[in-house]
Amino acid sequence: MAKLQIPQQHVAGLIKIRILDGERLNELTAALVDAPPVLQRKELMTWLATRMTSIAESELDEILGTLIGMSSTLFQFNLSSPEFAERVCEAMQQSDNEELTLIDKDREGFKNRLIQLLDLESLLYPAKAFNILYDHERVFIQASAVTDVRAVFGPDPEVPPRAAAIIHMLNITCQRGDEEENIYVAMDTQDLESLIATLRRALSKTKSLKKVLGGAGITCLNPE
Repeated sequence: MAKLQIPQQHVAGLIKIRILDGERLNELTAALVDAPPVLQRKELMTWLATRMTSIAESELDEILGTLIGMSSTLFQFNLSSPEFAERVCEAMQQSDNEELTLIDKDREGFKNRLIQLLDLESLLYPAKAFNILYDHERVFIQASAVTDVRAVFGPDPEVPPRAAAIIHMLNITCQRGDEEENIYVAMDTQDLESLIATLRRALSKTKSLKKVLGGAGITCLNPE
């Protein structure tokens, strides 16, 4: 792994984690221990906000965003929480931001604080499940369809057509790496009916699997 740098969007959250007093840290830790598995950060934020009183929602949102961001990086590079916490401390020590810079006596305590937080299971789900859902060559964004009529002429193109065909142009927008990609597919009405039937079957499979997962006590993290 290359030398770690603190992303600008996580500087404020990291500073807030650093200055949390013991009481607020304990309340945050206890709430995260009790938090259910969720996919999205906003779901976890909503759950925590109703159960915490010592940290303002704006601060909590920054802290949570930073913790999930760090957890995602930790999993991405397959590091243990102590290894990653050490790299974060090194990056903070070398930062030009005075509020991030750790003096020696603070370093070990802050490192242990990070390890304590990053080891919490509730941060694993929004950090790791997102990668599981979207770590594919192409990820669907949206789709649209343009329908038009195309004339079928006879041997003499000057004679008005007596027949026509309806064509549907399906445009699928997907994410490929860091770029969006458009795929265009021409379809007739039978093709549309076949695609609709296939998607309905996929939805039926989803409902069946959710019942199985729920019966086994497993939370389904797919977005609704």
